[in-house]
Amino acid sequence: MNYSEKLKKLKNNINFKKLSIFFIISIVFFGVLVNMEYATDTYTVFSSSAKTNVLHFLGSGRFVTAFATLMIRILNLGEYAIYLLSFILSILSLTFSLYEMEQIIHKDIKSDKISIILSTLIILNVFIIELFMFIEKGILILSILLSVLALKYFIKYLETKRKKNIALVLVLMFLANGCYQGTVGIFIALVTVYI
Repeated sequence: MNYSEKLKKLKNNINFKKLSIFFIISIVFFGVLVNMEYATDTYTVFSSSAKTNVLHFLGSGRFVTAFATLMIRILNLGEYAIYLLSFILSILSLTFSLYEMEQIIHKDIKSDKISIILSTLIILNVFIIELFMFIEKGILILSILLSVLALKYFIKYLETKRKKNIALVLVLMFLANGCYQGTVGIFIALVTVYI
């Protein structure tokens, strides 16, 4: 299968209408945060040295955040550029988290409206608001996306018993933990339902 065939297959498998709905939902709830705001931790990130920030994140087991911090410092990006990149990553991660969750739910609940509402209630709830208050919001929400993708492959493993799927679950959960451990509980809560 060549590149254009793979792209065509991918295009046919994505429901752009639902993806657009979830993008709009993400912007409605969190679009206002495109304006720079400072949580207490944001001051610390910008006033501390790169070494201090990287060691802090590594000490917390957040190696993805540590790596991103190091790359941003190497690129010498300004405060608003860092904030904007983090905001964009958070909105995209939230959009794809909602979309993937809906795709999982839609297999069991055939109603588009109900599956859209349920996925929104599961992912975009009151607890997610705190994650959007930090400068590393992009990586925090990326952790949710990785957990939802791990759920998707765990369900595939239950259906097919293919070891490749469980290996993907382990890699995705390892990366999700490296982003932020506080969000991976969503995987455990949801996987329990499917087990």
